[in-house]
Amino acid sequence: MPTGKGVNFTLKRWLRMIVNIGIISMLTACGAGPDQFLDNGIGDTYELSVTEQTSKEQDSADSVHETEKMSESVYVYVCGAVAVPGVYEVSADSRIYEAVEQAGGMLDTAKTEAVNLAEPLTDGQMIRIPFQWEEAVTQEEAVTQNSGLQSDGKVNINTASAEELMTLKGIGQTRAEQIIAYREKHGAFTSIEGIMEVDGIKKGTFDKLKDNITVQ
Repeated sequence: MPTGKGVNFTLKRWLRMIVNIGIISMLTACGAGPDQFLDNGIGDTYELSVTEQTSKEQDSADSVHETEKMSESVYVYVCGAVAVPGVYEVSADSRIYEAVEQAGGMLDTAKTEAVNLAEPLTDGQMIRIPFQWEEAVTQEEAVTQNSGLQSDGKVNINTASAEELMTLKGIGQTRAEQIIAYREKHGAFTSIEGIMEVDGIKKGTFDKLKDNITVQ
């Protein structure tokens, strides 16, 4: 049986072995660094983090690009003697002729020389293509400029405003606006009977209007 001194020596040897085993375990763990790093899933987490960051940066870049794209466009209103009047989105560096093309082009009755088709566009601009007959109307001296009321009391359905058309029996605001929209799309009425081409105006209504309207 070991003496007290022998027991102490034995304990020291065991303690030294335990310490050595611990050191070896730590060294082994450190030596396996890259493999353990990946096996524990830490590498996957890092890779996912990088991917998410890249995705956020791409989304941010896309957002900036979209904002820049929006700032490069303008909206204009094209009306008058064009095929399809309306509001159109065009490039900020566009010219009037390009907006007119988007509106389906000019009608045969358009007064083409009255508009500078090479003029640059601005946001919110209204582009009105006049009809050929509009010049003759503005030169008439018998009536107030741009008025549809004639000296004989008749209403010129080619030049009358909505308010002037509404002075006619049976013509309210909606019908007056339809008359104006029709002549802007199809051109001037060539006869008073042409007003029956407007939706809602039939022969019965025409008979009430015919003595009070004119196209000249």
